[in-house]
Amino acid sequence: MNFKERTTIEIRVNDGMSAYKIAKELGRLINIIINEIERGTVKQIKQNRSVEMYLADAG
Repeated sequence: MNFKERTTIEIRVNDGMSAYKIAKELGRLINIIINEIERGTVKQIKQNRSVEMYLADAG
């Protein structure tokens, strides 16, 4: 999976799109997308709260 695909995943996840729809858009298996989202999800501190979010750089 290249960085362009990871960036697309980041944008789509932040927009609330499901892993299934992301997989269809990228032409990848849903398991690959789910694993990538799990691997690239990190905890961030925003406004004194811990938030989990997918980041393309972390993937």
